[in-house]
Amino acid sequence: MASAAAVIPFVELLDADEFLELYDRDEGGFREYELFDGEVVERPMTSRVHDGIKNAVSLALNLYFLKVPGYISLVETTFKLGPRRVFTPDLAVVEINRWNAMVGNFAVAAPDIAFEVVSSDRADRLKFKTDSYLECGSGAVCCIYPSQRRITVVTPGRLTEFQGDDSLQFPAILPGFEMPLSAVFAILGNAA
Repeated sequence: MASAAAVIPFVELLDADEFLELYDRDEGGFREYELFDGEVVERPMTSRVHDGIKNAVSLALNLYFLKVPGYISLVETTFKLGPRRVFTPDLAVVEINRWNAMVGNFAVAAPDIAFEVVSSDRADRLKFKTDSYLECGSGAVCCIYPSQRRITVVTPGRLTEFQGDDSLQFPAILPGFEMPLSAVFAILGNAA
């Protein structure tokens, strides 16, 4: 089967439904691409560190959800945010009733919390995604910077930075959830 990259002879912009239909044909290939206002953009390749951080945060969230149900943690789930925006955050948190009410192959609407592990992402694209998530209803966007051992959480009208001995938290959405940054970045070891 031809790869998704080989299928892109387009110069014109796509809408979300065209994009999802085209990339759904290539089994899993659409996860390698996102749609930025109609423009097909290749997602940065992940690494062992990237995946380790994403999975560690997902595990901590799932343990929290066992004690405080109401949300679900989703790794690399595709979200159709609007007519020309389709993103696949590294990790997403969605209120369980909203998730269960969604129909079709793809999540429609923004996650309650979108997580992006930032490695080789372009700054302008990361800002566009962050702004898009918030405009479409996300309560928070969590940007994790492994090389700096720093996390920013952007909520409507506010940016909070976590570093050092801080613990990642989302008090307005997930009261009581705390994950020490040492656990988030454990895969990096003790190297400075």
